[in-house]
Amino acid sequence: MIIKVKAFSVFTDILGKELVLEISDRENISLSEFIDLLAKKYSGLSKLLETIEYVILVNGERVEEEHLLRDGDEVAILPPASGGL
Repeated sequence: MIIKVKAFSVFTDILGKELVLEISDRENISLSEFIDLLAKKYSGLSKLLETIEYVILVNGERVEEEHLLRDGDEVAILPPASGGL
């Protein structure tokens, strides 16, 4: 299974802007399992996820942590949008 990852803002320091991960030993993986796998693979990500708020999108949409990823899905990780008037 191939999963594309796009990182934004502070997450690019750890992950770069884009990466592609091949998960060959799993047929199904939930979003939360994938994020755990990503945090183990990239040192510093786990600490960052614990210290700041973030948003995860799958194919441009917010989904539940239990959402099962499919081959070719794109996971985006970014800080929440903020703004003013």
